[in-house]
Formats: sequence, structure tokens, C-alpha cells
Amino acid sequence: MLFFKKIEKVLKVENMKCAHCAAKVETALKGIDGVKNVKVDISTKIVKIILKKDIDTDVLVKAVVDAGFDAQVI
Repeated sequence: MLFFKKIEKVLKVENMKCAHCAAKVETALKGIDGVKNVKVDISTKIVKIILKKDIDTDVLVKAVVDAGFDAQVI
């Protein structure tokens, strides 16, 4: 049985205001090869991204920015 190290990255997305915004951010991130799961918390504006492989944080931030939101690594 193979075990994989869980890779998690966390972003703060400042201008998410509703469930539609959260879904847009989630869709943008899940479209990146290597992203396993995305959890968006609108109230804290925190997005936790579980990865299958290490992905440069800049790629994740760019996907969120391209979707129309401000993102930063925390």
C-alpha cells in the first residue's frame, strides 16, 4: 500500500462575498492539474487547497486572480 504526503496550501481571498463567489474560486482552483480538493470558507475568506503533487503557490494565486478575486498566501 502506498502512502502519499498530504500537501496543503492556504490562501486568503479578500473579495469573496457569496456562495457564487466561493463556487467560482473553487472551480478555478479545481481546474488546475494536481489539485485534489478545495475547501472555501466565505466567512473567514480562507481557501484550503489539498494537492496531489506540489504546485507553485503563484499558479494557485494566478488562477484565483484570473477568476476575478484578490488572493494572497497565508
